[in-house]
Amino acid sequence: MRTPYDGFVRLQKRAVDEVRLSISIEVGHIVQTERAQAALEAEQEAECLAAARDPMISTHGWLRARMADQARLIATRQAHEAALDHLRVQAREAYGAQRVAENAAQLYARRIEQARPARQQAEADDLSGARMLIRLRRERWATARKKRHDAAH
Repeated sequence: MRTPYDGFVRLQKRAVDEVRLSISIEVGHIVQTERAQAALEAEQEAECLAAARDPMISTHGWLRARMADQARLIATRQAHEAALDHLRVQAREAYGAQRVAENAAQLYARRIEQARPARQQAEADDLSGARMLIRLRRERWATARKKRHDAAH
């Protein structure tokens, strides 16, 4: 059954879907950042092992650059996690608004369904009353016509 709330329900579902998509994108960013961190750690470990074998190799500059990269990745992940937390709050609000809209539509439909028998009975009563009025008018017309006919003869 169509309700006046259907458009609002569709808008709320769209809002939930948009937030859901944004959440999946942020989760993807977090996963990429974690993979980059793991790759950087593996690279650092491999370089340190290689440098440990050869005392002539100095890795201080390289390690500082990798540590800066690590700090950048940590900051990026924290930013994505903060955005994800914000999106989760938005998702709760959007889902709550969607549920409110759906409940309002269901309540409206339920009330219409509950009012249907009374409306049908009222229509039946109106039709019955109209039929009775038509019958009474026909009887009056017939009586009036008969009186005019009798009076004329």
